[in-house]
Amino acid sequence: MYGIVFKIKKDGIMQKVTACGCIGVDMDGQKEVLSMHVGGAKSSKYWLSVMNDLKARGIQQVLIFCTDNLKESDNAIKGYFPESDHQKCIMHQTRNSVKHVSYRK
Repeated sequence: MYGIVFKIKKDGIMQKVTACGCIGVDMDGQKEVLSMHVGGAKSSKYWLSVMNDLKARGIQQVLIFCTDNLKESDNAIKGYFPESDHQKCIMHQTRNSVKHVSYRK
């Protein structure tokens, strides 16, 4: 589950819009796009609507969520899928680690 924030100009006003994709992998290793959303900023209300949509589409159990570890997404996951594990995306872990490394010789 990953959301990307875009800045768009609508009616002459700059706005932030989030595009979120949820991709699932079943027990046989088959990938499937579960949902795609375009909405407001990455708020708790936004992530709750994503979780609600997944439940409405028939998702009953998720073993592991891999996200960018925003507090809002974490709270939404715990609310809808409390038995699921939550893992921070390796790309985000790497970015957060590299920013603390000095590039000077």
